[in-house]
Amino acid sequence: MSSPQHIIDFRPCFAMRVAMLEKRQTVRMERKRPIKTGDTLLLYTGLRTPAAQLLARMTCVGVDDIVINEDSMTMGGVLANKPEQLRYFAQLDGFGNWEELVAFFKGHYGELP
Repeated sequence: MSSPQHIIDFRPCFAMRVAMLEKRQTVRMERKRPIKTGDTLLLYTGLRTPAAQLLARMTCVGVDDIVINEDSMTMGGVLANKPEQLRYFAQLDGFGNWEELVAFFKGHYGELP
C-alpha cells in the first residue's frame, strides 16, 4: 500500500529553491487531512494556472508544530532564540535571514504563524 499523497503549492519566488532542493522545509497551516511523516509530497508552483509545474516529488521526513515570534520560535516544544538558530531555520525555509522570514509572513498573512 502506498503512502498518502499531498500537493503543496509554492509561490514563484520559492520555485527555483524548491526545485534545486535548497528549500528543505515549509511552514504551513494545519490541513483538514494532515501531512504525516512518510507521506508523499508533490511540490508544485502555479497550481490552478496554465503554468502549473511539478518541482519535485519528496517523502515527508517530519512534521512539527511551530510558533514564530519576532525574535524567537518554538518548534516541537523546543525554544530557539539564538540568532544563529533563527538564521539557520530561515535559510532552510528559503530566506536569507530571520528578518526576511518574519517580514514575509507579516506581509503576506498579516501575522506570524
